[in-house]
Amino acid sequence: MAKIPAAHPLSQIIYEGVLEMPPWKTLLKCLEDFMQVPSATLILRRPQTPDPGLTLYLYPESDTGALRAFQSRGYQDSPFAELPEKKVFTLHERVTRAELESPDFGAYLQDHAVTDLMGFDVYERQSRIRLRLRLVRR
Repeated sequence: MAKIPAAHPLSQIIYEGVLEMPPWKTLLKCLEDFMQVPSATLILRRPQTPDPGLTLYLYPESDTGALRAFQSRGYQDSPFAELPEKKVFTLHERVTRAELESPDFGAYLQDHAVTDLMGFDVYERQSRIRLRLRLVRR
């Protein structure tokens, strides 16, 4: 892979990630290692009925149950799906106790042993592209 000059090592990984197959797998692995979490996910296109969206992750093919559940139902009522821009949120900063106990969102978290989420959104208005980064703790 050709090196793309960048000002910071993380920038290097982001830029070179475009050329990887699948894209940004090195970035996701670095984030998982640095943040000590089992899952870093980039949601490039949010799921909508019937479109499963476009989500990048490092799960082994045998461990995609949480992703499939998110694509089929988890996103619909998720208070963590669309985050305000330019701020990092944790699950407990963004979600009320009632939402955590709701049958849809709360059950989804319990089903997949999620104890915390961290995430942020970047939105580019001209292209209307929204990137969502989510880190999961179990």
